[in-house]
Amino acid sequence: MTAFYGWLLSILGVVFLSVLVDIVLPDGKTNKYVKSIFAFIIILIIISPLAKLKDSDTNFDDFLENPSISIDEDYIYNINSMRIDKLAESIIKTAEEVGLKGIDVQIMSDMSNLEFNIQKVNIFLENLVIDESVSHIDKYQTLVDIVNAYIKVSREDVVFYE
Repeated sequence: MTAFYGWLLSILGVVFLSVLVDIVLPDGKTNKYVKSIFAFIIILIIISPLAKLKDSDTNFDDFLENPSISIDEDYIYNINSMRIDKLAESIIKTAEEVGLKGIDVQIMSDMSNLEFNIQKVNIFLENLVIDESVSHIDKYQTLVDIVNAYIKVSREDVVFYE
């Protein structure tokens, strides 16, 4: 790690020195040449570790197979939980817009899995109030259509509780 910090410090030192020279030198042809020289030096310093890596016996496969890299399952759980909450809110809001008020939506999913797969959608209709303007609609099919607008699940995966 100290080699990395030394490399970073040398880049910062040359950049600082080039800014200082740029301030001190007057504008003109000389300033342009000095800037070009400092830019070249910065490029050489940036690529200098590549030559060291080429000469060393570094095995890059070890970096790819390193078991110290892991997925933060709590983060995945929280992200999936927020996604499910937003989807449930969107389904409830859309149902209210079409005249179906008072439903509750519960989305079942594997929360710790990196892939977001929804297994089942439970819709609770105990407090359902249907507006008079849409009283002659098939509430089940309407709710299935709303769910499918947000989540691609089969009809069997949408379960109604009254």
